[in-house]
Amino acid sequence: MRMNKELSYLKTLLRDNIEELGGATTASPEAVDAAIVRSSMMLEILENSSEKKGLLRHCIVVKFKERGWEMELPAIQSLFRQVLLLPGVHDVSFFENAVKRPNRYDLMIQIEMEEDALERYDGCKAHQEWKEKYGGMLESKAIFDMTV
Repeated sequence: MRMNKELSYLKTLLRDNIEELGGATTASPEAVDAAIVRSSMMLEILENSSEKKGLLRHCIVVKFKERGWEMELPAIQSLFRQVLLLPGVHDVSFFENAVKRPNRYDLMIQIEMEEDALERYDGCKAHQEWKEKYGGMLESKAIFDMTV
C-alpha cells in the first residue's frame, strides 16, 4: 500500500518535472514510464535495504459503548492524522466494521511507523488526547502490533 502511494507521488513529481523542463512533448510516454520503473526499482531496493529500520503496524481496535459514535469519526480521524507529523510515522488508516452486530468491534485505526517511533507516539499529544477524550466512550479496545 505504501509503495503504491510513493510510486504515485513519484509519478506526479516526474510529470511535473518534465513539464517544467519543456513540456510533455520533450519526453515520450515511454521515457516517463521507464523513469517510473527505475524509480520503482530504487524504492524497492531502499525498502528492502538491510539498513532500513523495521516497520510496525500498530492497530487499535475499539468498540464504543453507544451507537452514534460515527458522528465523532471526522474528529477522530483529524486527531490521529496529527501523528503523521511525528518522525518515523508513515501512514494512518481507518476501517469501520462492515458488519454491524453487537458482538463486533466498531473501528480499527492502523498506524504504520518505524518501530522506534512507537515510544514517540505513546507520549504524543494526539495519543493522550485520544485516551482522555474518547477513552470513556469505549466499551472495549484491543491493541495489536505487527512487523511488516
